[in-house]
Amino acid sequence: MKELDSAKLLSASLKLSESRTTELVDKLRRELTAKFDNMQSVKGVDGPQGPTGRQGDRGERGFIGGTGARGERGEKGDQGIQGATGEQGIQGVTGEQGIQGATGEQGIQGATGEQGIQGATGERGEKGDQGIQGAEGPMGPRGERGLKGDAGINGKNGIDGKDGINGKNGIDGKDGINGKNGIDGKDGINGKNGIDGKVGPRGPRGDKGDPGSDANVAPLEKKFDQLTKTVDTKLSKIAYSAAMGTSAGSGEVNLRNLDDVDYNSVSSPTDGHSLVYNETLGKWQANSGGGGGGGISTSTFNSALANTNLSITNVKSNLTSTNTALRTLIADRLQVANAATIYQTKSIERAALANTNASISNVKTGLTSTNTALRTLISDNTFGYKNRIINGDMRIDQRNAGATKQITATNDYTTDRWRAIATGAGRMDFARSTSTPPTGFSHFLRMTVGVADNSLTSTDEYFISQRIEGFNIADLLFGSASAKAVTLSFWVRSSLTGAFSGALRNAAGGALNRSYPFSYTISAASTWEQKTVTLTADTSGTWTTDASIGVEVCFCVGAATGQLGTANAWTGPTAVSGVTGTTNVMATVSNTFDLTGVQLEKGTVATGFDVRSHQQELALCQRYFCKTFPVGTAPVTGASSIGCLSQNGRELLLSFTKDWRFPVTMRASPTVTTYSLDAGQTYWKGYMLGSTATSNVTNSGDLACLLTGTNQNGLDLFIIHATAAAEL
Repeated sequence: MKELDSAKLLSASLKLSESRTTELVDKLRRELTAKFDNMQSVKGVDGPQGPTGRQGDRGERGFIGGTGARGERGEKGDQGIQGATGEQGIQGVTGEQGIQGATGEQGIQGATGEQGIQGATGERGEKGDQGIQGAEGPMGPRGERGLKGDAGINGKNGIDGKDGINGKNGIDGKDGINGKNGIDGKDGINGKNGIDGKVGPRGPRGDKGDPGSDANVAPLEKKFDQLTKTVDTKLSKIAYSAAMGTSAGSGEVNLRNLDDVDYNSVSSPTDGHSLVYNETLGKWQANSGGGGGGGISTSTFNSALANTNLSITNVKSNLTSTNTALRTLIADRLQVANAATIYQTKSIERAALANTNASISNVKTGLTSTNTALRTLISDNTFGYKNRIINGDMRIDQRNAGATKQITATNDYTTDRWRAIATGAGRMDFARSTSTPPTGFSHFLRMTVGVADNSLTSTDEYFISQRIEGFNIADLLFGSASAKAVTLSFWVRSSLTGAFSGALRNAAGGALNRSYPFSYTISAASTWEQKTVTLTADTSGTWTTDASIGVEVCFCVGAATGQLGTANAWTGPTAVSGVTGTTNVMATVSNTFDLTGVQLEKGTVATGFDVRSHQQELALCQRYFCKTFPVGTAPVTGASSIGCLSQNGRELLLSFTKDWRFPVTMRASPTVTTYSLDAGQTYWKGYMLGSTATSNVTNSGDLACLLTGTNQNGLDLFIIHATAAAEL
């Protein structure tokens, strides 16, 4: 039997695919089994057992059997259940932050480099704030006539306005003398339907009158002339139209519509007289040759006036209540007694001026308070620095910012520019208030008695005052023959009633030797009242007109007899603060005295309060006191650094300087006071490290000062606050 080479078969089978290999192995197994069965069927008889032979040699290692056929792939098992999510691990502890390294010391400032080349000129900056208005200059020459204003002569109540001379209700208006319904109007006396009918030809223009003494009111004088001449013509025609004679003598005429009359020849008119026309003179004259009819009598003339409702009383009642200018000029000034008075003058204008004192100055004083347009036009204070008082409405309070200021046996400032003086044992408590000021004002100064003084000795006095710089009163010419009167107006309120007082006084060279005590009455307790006092001009004494004290205005709240004087008269050489016999507010604790709206102006008429912008008023105050603190913060140590001065320290020199420029030019070199950011101290305070440096003030002038820091105990940015005072 041929042997099968299993190794070859195995090698061959390994080269086949898995399924083919399995098939061949099965076939080989069947063939081997068949051969083995065939060999058993022909086996012979068994012989005797032979001896045990030696153990045969170990056979060679058999061949590795072939890999069995791969079973079929089992079905996919069910997906196992997902296990529970494990717990989140604990977050680790955050490590500590490392220690910050120390800040290094500031390096030494390097030397200042050379000045660089100047850069190109920058764009023009924005317009700066308006500067403080300068002192009033001398009056310049009269300028050309300005444009027509809204509220002046051509305004509603002006000469050309609705109610003025040329307005609807004025002399030349619809209802005026020359209007449709007036004397010369269509339905008037001389109109188409009136007594005299059509007006005759206009006569030649008269000579121009002499100019008035007051150049400021020339336009008003011109209108006054026009007014009086017009009334002259109308009254003349009324008188002539009353002459109703019917039989004229030879060469005589009945008088009707006559404009040109020789008044000198008609000095004493009586019944039966007549006029003749002098062609040489071009005027009507009294007829010296007699003649009947055509005469004019006083009674006839006065009757004509009465019958035509042109008496002064009727004119006054017919004028509208708003037309105060014409009411003053016509109703209160153009009064005539009778016809004879008119004929004895050359014109009604002369009669009005001569007999009723209707000069321009009288027109000024006679203007009613409601006619603000005309009153402003002719006022002494129309332009410039009208109110000589600074902070008269008490709104600026740089030192205290509304906090209470107590004054005892000393003098000190309350609101800006207002000084309080107490020489006795009493105490005055001052505070700026906004509670219930008078209409038109937002602030006032209140004095409350903190400690009473009802037993005043010879030198005791308590008052509030403002000292006015000499530059600001120079135009009043005090101490000369040309001195000007002034008017003081103010709003006052007190818990008491009765007579109160004050004074206007000088302080030339620091000596008080001239004063004008004035008095006023408070009628109702705890009620605002406005008071006005006119002070006559002082032609004596010495009054300074430089940067020192010019005038002091005082409001007395209590003084001994030795500090008081007689009202309404200049006195010297001892100055006083009030009037004898007036109220002592200091007599009882909690008595109050309120003041605001104080105005001192040139002239004898009190005008409305001069309200300046907040910026202007603050700048005026800063000439006498300024500070680095915000406006609404009172100067005090330990305040915040807002607005403070600052300067870097210097390591090698251990000192530094700071230039503080004042917001405005001050009256004089001021007294500078420093305030540390540490309470109760005056030194420079280090902003970064808390170092300190001693403060000193050097080279102080009216524009700026130098503040130095010395003995610095560390290198730092140093800061400090300061105030500057140059009060009178």
